[in-house]
Amino acid sequence: MSSLILITEHNANDIYLSVLKYHITNTCPSLKIFEYCTGFSSQSIFKSAAYILINNHQFSDNTIFFIENNIAEKKQNQSILLVQYNNKWLLTPDNGIIGLIEKSFIQSVFRWKESITSTFYAKNEMLNALKDLVANDFKPTANFTKTEPDECTKIHWPSIKEQIKNNSIKQLVVPVMMIDSYGNLILHFKKKEFDEYLKNYNISIQIAFEKLNINSIYNDKGNADTIALFNDAGYLEIASNGNKLAPLVVHRDIYDGSNFYVLIELKPKQ
Repeated sequence: MSSLILITEHNANDIYLSVLKYHITNTCPSLKIFEYCTGFSSQSIFKSAAYILINNHQFSDNTIFFIENNIAEKKQNQSILLVQYNNKWLLTPDNGIIGLIEKSFIQSVFRWKESITSTFYAKNEMLNALKDLVANDFKPTANFTKTEPDECTKIHWPSIKEQIKNNSIKQLVVPVMMIDSYGNLILHFKKKEFDEYLKNYNISIQIAFEKLNINSIYNDKGNADTIALFNDAGYLEIASNGNKLAPLVVHRDIYDGSNFYVLIELKPKQ
């Protein structure tokens, strides 16, 4: 049985979610549905992309991410994309999410033969695309037209910015990719990037009035203490046992005033 990860802008108590799940189950009974509700907000598309980046490695090949999340881009005759991503599949409106995921994992991109014509597109045109994919054993048919990632609508993650604190010390302004339900911060900063900087710098993470080093596990410190570690997906996570950390420590981005960020200090090794 294949899995379908339903990422929706509705909430768990919304009747539309139940209706959508009914139609998916009725159309593709072989799929096992797992749901993730982002909530109806302007940041929903970023939450969707973060969920895929963080969790896609934990699912088996041919898992489908069914993204019913179109807040960021609504337009006439909008395309529906099928993205083969790290041996999994994304079905999504052409709303910019393709520019938020890791390009190196994108294997193929296709456009579905129908465009979005209704508000409840996920139970109509997108559901038709899902049925076609599953019925043909995950081999895109002639109903899908191959395209390129650069031909799709793209929204890009805020990038890491480097600034000079003084003559020798640098700071990285690292965007917060996701704030989870525990109030923990997940940064768009991977272990491989950390290791590269570590060759030449001593690294500390600035949170409010303290500086953090990297821990190995969540319970390295006591309750209410703040820790920083790399999670299973390789992203830097900052957490606090027993506290909602995010409202206490995140800063507004000094460049555009909107995105959350964390400062990482780089001090040259002697």
